[in-house]
Amino acid sequence: MAEHYLVPRRLSRAFPSLKKFAWKIEAWLLAGIFLLIRALPIQLSGALSSWLFKTFAGFTSRINTAQKNLRLAFPDKTEQEIQQLSRETFHSLGLALSELIHMPTVWEQRDQRLEFSVAQKSEEILGGDRPIVFVTAHTQAWQFTNFLAARFSLHVSIIYAPESNPYLREFFFKLRNAFPTRLVSRDGGIRTLARELKNGRSIGLAVDTRLDGAEMIPFFGIEAPTNTTPARLALRNQCALIPVHVVRLPDYRYRICVDKPILPDNPAASSSEQAIDMTCQLNRKFEQWIREAPGQWICLKRRWPKGSWVE
Repeated sequence: MAEHYLVPRRLSRAFPSLKKFAWKIEAWLLAGIFLLIRALPIQLSGALSSWLFKTFAGFTSRINTAQKNLRLAFPDKTEQEIQQLSRETFHSLGLALSELIHMPTVWEQRDQRLEFSVAQKSEEILGGDRPIVFVTAHTQAWQFTNFLAARFSLHVSIIYAPESNPYLREFFFKLRNAFPTRLVSRDGGIRTLARELKNGRSIGLAVDTRLDGAEMIPFFGIEAPTNTTPARLALRNQCALIPVHVVRLPDYRYRICVDKPILPDNPAASSSEQAIDMTCQLNRKFEQWIREAPGQWICLKRRWPKGSWVE
């Protein structure tokens, strides 16, 4: 998660006491927003939260990061379109916050709010006894992919990034812990993920973000450091690698989509070559999802190397 939102990074690192003060202010502000959102029906809370995030987007440097990412992903769009998409990104982020807070309500009303679209090959795997590596991207209502665990009675461990702000860390953990899954901090690294799979638990990761030092793999046609861990774990443990995403529908309804498994094009290739090939396929899948709803891609951190960015 972001280290801080209200104070520029360089300034906060130069004056650590300022960072701590900003963390407290952020916690107070967000706590008030959370209480208000939780008290409102999901439709009103979604409208309020998305409006607040979109309205105040211009007061954070994160909107500049979003615009730079969007320029690279969509070079044919005009500057006006890029700015509009970046504001929609914050609108979507506000919706995501409201959806996280109202997750228990969405599940309680699942007959009216949720529908599942599962590829036939994946449906067979979901009914099996082997653990699965689920992969998603930070687009649309990605947090609701975890409802798969409850829907199909799966034992799933979700990798999450603890909040940098210590005053918000426990609060967000409790929100995420409402999912029908087990939370595993990303700080444990690949060994933790391997252990979960060895113990028969499926794992879920969102891997559309930059991973410094990782393999350089095309993303929207531009080489980007990309996490190949999901593919490597799937190959090593003979698990299916399945992309999942959630489409927002009108009236706060959601379609949870389970795609067919990602398989290597050349099973005879080395495991490293197969992992890279499968990750390339995943990136193309992410591109497809993002193109379908570009304003709902949460791209608030630099995705490509600095040399690729368009100012």
